Amino acid sequence: MENFTEHQQDKYKLNFKKMIKIKTILVGLPQQEATRITIRPIIDSTTALDCNTYFEIFSESKLLLNGNYQINQEQYFNWGRDNSFIENIVIKGLGLERI
Repeated sequence: MENFTEHQQDKYKLNFKKMIKIKTILVGLPQQEATRITIRPIIDSTTALDCNTYFEIFSESKLLLNGNYQINQEQYFNWGRDNSFIENIVIKGLGLERI
């Protein structure tokens, strides 16, 4: 995390251990190696039939890419007790591979 500013280190320090390791890919301009992702569901209401997710893709030392990924009604309905189901949908949908 040597390239993170002090503020970024504080922000991401707790989440770094929770990041999901992915097969290395090249992203950005200039291209850099991405090796981790975080994924968070965004649920609008208790009666929602689908949801968005927010993802962040990191190298070993900095945030490279972020965005949203939509979870459809069927996927949302099949969501279990933890976020691994949603994480796997997003990872596959983004064309990434979990390691």
